[in-house]
Amino acid sequence: MHIMFTSKLIQTPLGTLFAVADDHALYVLQFTDQPQPQRVLDRLTRTYDARIAEGSSALLAKLEEELAAYLAGRLQQFSIPCALWGPQFHMAAWQKLKEVPYAHTISYTQLAYALQNPRACRAAAQANAHNPFIIVVPCHRVIRHDGSLGGYNAGLERKKWLLAHERQHQN
Repeated sequence: MHIMFTSKLIQTPLGTLFAVADDHALYVLQFTDQPQPQRVLDRLTRTYDARIAEGSSALLAKLEEELAAYLAGRLQQFSIPCALWGPQFHMAAWQKLKEVPYAHTISYTQLAYALQNPRACRAAAQANAHNPFIIVVPCHRVIRHDGSLGGYNAGLERKKWLLAHERQHQN
């Protein structure tokens, strides 16, 4: 039996996002121009023996509203539930990323320490790079220990924009 997911394209000032969800949770939120977005969808459909159909749902409508509010500076924390899926270490890292406060940053080393594995700095960076929930799980808030930005699959210009946006709209 196949699980059915719904997908939707969401236009934002930063580019087009594609979202995949069921009635209960978000499974993917990525920019359409991110490197190899099809690989994430292929992994999702294999993992859940799923099919994805374009459409809408109450959850995707709420996601669209929350993204618009976030990008307008009116929302600092998303309430959309994310169905964390993937390797155990990645899921643990993504859960920790959700705890990084709005307009704050942590280093990859700090993320590794938060995961109780101080030697796993590179693994933490890899988990960050494979985050399927762009913006909602704020991987843009992770920087290098020297304060430089490091990488960002959605592009460094977007990372700079998101960090500056959050600093501008923090309470």
